[in-house]
Amino acid sequence: MVGVEHAQARLGGPAEVLQQPLHRAASGLHYASDQGGQHRPALAAFNRRVRGSEGAVGIWHETYVVPAGSYESICIDMPPAGLDEA
Repeated sequence: MVGVEHAQARLGGPAEVLQQPLHRAASGLHYASDQGGQHRPALAAFNRRVRGSEGAVGIWHETYVVPAGSYESICIDMPPAGLDEA
């Protein structure tokens, strides 16, 4: 993934997978709309395959821009995760 500093995959409920990429800058997120981007053929093929899935595949996306030094990440009695792992 372009501009990804760290990524992790987690299993949620039955048949639920969460892919959580952490980007250093929001400016790296433009690739999703880049019609000439290197990833575009794979993204188009994925969209064609799931178009008729009727709820079998969902996309959830959120973007937060956090100034450097303005966050906290604490992991106790567990492996590092999220920002702590990045």
